[in-house]
Amino acid sequence: MLQDTGERIIPPKNGEVSYLFNRHRMAYIFASDFAKQKIVLDVGCGTGYGSQILSISANKVYAIDYSKDAISFAKRNYPHARLNYIVMDANSIGFRDNTFPLIVSFQVIEHMPFLDRYLTELIRVLKDDGVIIISTPNIPPAQKKEGPYNEFHYNELTFKEAKELMEFYFDEVEFYGTQYRRKNVLRTVIQKSCLYQIVGRKISRENIIKKMAKSTMKLDDFVVTKNNIHKAMDLIIVARRPKKHFKEAGG
Repeated sequence: MLQDTGERIIPPKNGEVSYLFNRHRMAYIFASDFAKQKIVLDVGCGTGYGSQILSISANKVYAIDYSKDAISFAKRNYPHARLNYIVMDANSIGFRDNTFPLIVSFQVIEHMPFLDRYLTELIRVLKDDGVIIISTPNIPPAQKKEGPYNEFHYNELTFKEAKELMEFYFDEVEFYGTQYRRKNVLRTVIQKSCLYQIVGRKISRENIIKKMAKSTMKLDDFVVTKNNIHKAMDLIIVARRPKKHFKEAGG
């Protein structure tokens, strides 16, 4: 059974609210335009809600995750005729070199203790003219000094660190950010309150407090944009043309 430990996104049930679910779904909606008529690899697919989004426009989606429980959940709750879920480690991807024209890996890189192994393995299975899309929380420099925000994270990246990392591996890198579409005074008050900061993340989604907050956390409150990326909640990175020596090493 899939436990709600806070490590991965478990989609909300009817009547529940999940701010992170709506926020993280934006990366998949963004990537769905890139997925049209392509064979896609979703690395670290988690519970599968995003893989299903991709499968609507893709020719085929292979969705991998190291967790057997997550893959079982995904198969039960988010099936699709063009979607194949596989238990597989992101550091040892069981596909041939130069297989995929599109690879997505959302909210995964911060969980990887060895970034070189992870990125070179993605590059190995990417077609020469392929695209890799990665998302990760955008950590403010001041927060970075305080240590990891999430106990499950090995590498929390500022925008500057993410830019330097990706430009080390790729010749062409574009940055987008997930941000609020508009200001919401009630949402701001809730999120900045001491109570929310201390216990907000620990409150069950079925709690009446979070149900009352539902109107402040809708999907259409978010937008993916190139503007003010340093202020984004999540970075969405579109990378092309891996550095030649990384591609040759992978092959």
